[in-house]
Amino acid sequence: MTANPSCYNPRLRERTPIPVEVVFNPNWWNRNYGISFDEPFYFDKKQRIENDLRMRRALYECYGIGDASLRDEAIVSRLFRV
Repeated sequence: MTANPSCYNPRLRERTPIPVEVVFNPNWWNRNYGISFDEPFYFDKKQRIENDLRMRRALYECYGIGDASLRDEAIVSRLFRV
């Protein structure tokens, strides 16, 4: 058996992906990337976008998590849905 993030689902008779959520501690972000989770992180639109881009790039560059082609407009629309 190979190691992959899926398991056999007998009802569907196939392998299905296992949902995974990765959360990095705010102290880790602050220590490694200088990102502070204070009030501007949540309420300053420009700061929020900059932090989101930095975090996504860091995750991709360090761990291969996410997408290499980040576009500001896609992130803005996702962060500020109405």
